[in-house]
Amino acid sequence: MNATIIPDAIKICVLYIDDEQHNLTAFKATFRKYFTVYLATSIWDGKQILDKNMIHVLLIDHTMLIKICNGDLSGIIKKYSRQETILLTTFADVPYLENAISKGKIHSYFQKPWDDVKLKKAIEEAYNILNEKTD
Repeated sequence: MNATIIPDAIKICVLYIDDEQHNLTAFKATFRKYFTVYLATSIWDGKQILDKNMIHVLLIDHTMLIKICNGDLSGIIKKYSRQETILLTTFADVPYLENAISKGKIHSYFQKPWDDVKLKKAIEEAYNILNEKTD
């Protein structure tokens, strides 16, 4: 008896930008079975990936954001507004986070080390919000 082959559903495409390779490696090892994962160690590399691929959810390290954008997501959000953004941080209290979330610039933020189950759920929620915006 032949098994019916059912094609996989389209995976959510996630780009994670972080200058710490071990964070990128851990993320990919954990989430590659659920999502199509793209990784970048710089904003420049991340922009190249965004230019060439449909990314649904952008994860960005807080330190990368500070180094490159002085804490302002607006440059990335304006150009790459087709995806939802999640911020990952080692800091417990970053003053502009609540403001950025309330203005819709970022979907949510997580402290490192992240909780795999909660981050997976947040990525899926961000994807669903993105789909609602495009409907």
